[in-house]
Amino acid sequence: ICSKSCREARSNESLDQTRTGTIVCAQSATIRSIYNAIVRGGWNNAFSLHRTHLRIENVGIIKSESRLDMENVEKQSIRLEHVISLDLSCGSQALNRLARGDTVYSLFKLTPKVVEIDFSGLDISVSQVWRWFTHNRCPYVKRITWTNSENSLNLVGYPLMNYAVLTTLNLDDSCLFSPTSRFDLEAPHRNLYLFSYCKKLERLSIKGVTMSISFTNTQRVPLSQNMLIKMVRRHPTLKWLRSDLTNDNVAMLKQERPDIMFVSD
Repeated sequence: ICSKSCREARSNESLDQTRTGTIVCAQSATIRSIYNAIVRGGWNNAFSLHRTHLRIENVGIIKSESRLDMENVEKQSIRLEHVISLDLSCGSQALNRLARGDTVYSLFKLTPKVVEIDFSGLDISVSQVWRWFTHNRCPYVKRITWTNSENSLNLVGYPLMNYAVLTTLNLDDSCLFSPTSRFDLEAPHRNLYLFSYCKKLERLSIKGVTMSISFTNTQRVPLSQNMLIKMVRRHPTLKWLRSDLTNDNVAMLKQERPDIMFVSD
């Protein structure tokens, strides 16, 4: 009786109904073993009870499989339909921060209705990010967090062009790849600007972000003030920005874009 009463009280609509589940990957983990563990544990059923947040730890140690094996696994009708928040982040103590793009793709297959993703601390090679994001359509993704990463998105946001409802990006303290020249991103008459392919972007946090100019270049340089200024002037949907703009430039841009809230810390 007590248990039933507690469950009924916990399920009251006035309370936050978010439930969290965590999968911890061991050294021998593969996509197949993760899918099989979900079936054995009945997770595909348990998550139907408002369990909307899924965290997967140690994504970087998931072992690679052949493309055919992964496709066969993905064809299984195992989907956590109620998961809307997927956390793949890792801290400095993670066993391996470098994850494979096809591994992440398979995890997305598992959570087809995800709205929010956290990749913080996770490194994926630039080439795999480009290939995976541009070919994978996630129609519900609105928010992506990818802080403290050495291999993440490019500066114009091209891989995210198919994410039609994406409104929020948090990329603080990450290094982004520049697919074009610095001149293109700074010159007012050029069409490209920071995250120009993210057509519905409203909130952007890029405090401490640096850039590299090639896949293999290890040199990191800060985003220039001219790049940031051009983006603010050109991005029509932007409403909130956390960046390294100087106080003088923020004061100037507030006059031009009073609709944007500027945050410095």
